[in-house]
Amino acid sequence: MFSMKAGIIPRLVASDLGGTLVPPGKDAVPAATLAVLDGIMARGIPVAVVTGFNLYTARRMIDGLSASPWFLVQNGTLAVKDNQIVWEHGLGIGEAEKLVRTLEGMEIPVVVYRNLSRDGIPEFRGFGDFSRGAPFRAVDGFSDFSDISGVSTQIPNQRVGETTAALRECISDQSRLVFSRGRSRTWIEVTPLNANKGQALARLCVELAVEPEQVIFFGDNLNDLEVLNMVGFPRVVADGLPQLRKHFPQVAASSHQGPARELVRIFGLEKPPGLKIRHGVP
Repeated sequence: MFSMKAGIIPRLVASDLGGTLVPPGKDAVPAATLAVLDGIMARGIPVAVVTGFNLYTARRMIDGLSASPWFLVQNGTLAVKDNQIVWEHGLGIGEAEKLVRTLEGMEIPVVVYRNLSRDGIPEFRGFGDFSRGAPFRAVDGFSDFSDISGVSTQIPNQRVGETTAALRECISDQSRLVFSRGRSRTWIEVTPLNANKGQALARLCVELAVEPEQVIFFGDNLNDLEVLNMVGFPRVVADGLPQLRKHFPQVAASSHQGPARELVRIFGLEKPPGLKIRHGVP
């Protein structure tokens, strides 16, 4: 159990998706967790989904949520509320082309995200067994490098070193690399420098007139570190990365709906059906 800081109650609930609200091996937020988030928003407390996923995937993962959360997707590149774009960042044309050509030359999968304001559909060029489902569109090659909000790839962990070195030769001082490491594969994404989870949540706090110390955030991976360091109530799921669990308070594992259980406790919500409170489960 964690005691709340004296006199401070969270006024914003924010969370990562994959590996945090969505358990490993699953593709959606459990219904009981959705019920808890709806209960939070029914009290007038905003909820923000802060994820490296694109908007299409994030929406699919929380399908069934009654109220409308904030979406801070692609590690803060895009912010959407009530189907309206609040902000969006993009890469330069020359930089985007250099990144894509470099990955293609190494026969490494390439995922390109188009600006949503352009009604863009994310595209990918696969190598080996790499593929994406709808709404991603498979292409044989890229010719248009305008209005690109991000370039990413998913590769075996043993290729991270060489890929990182190659991408660092391509990016400008206005961009950055973001990593999300799994057991065998790692997502590497290039986003604009002013687009990351920490800066996105800080900007949202200004939008909502909420202080960072009034925010509770749940995470599990390296791209959550900036947010965990800035909020007043950082929480890491018990199946998150060890280097995060060592430095931040833990809640139960994502497979046991740890964030939902913690929110029920903090806000005194009624426990929804399907949310099992198991004594002794970390």
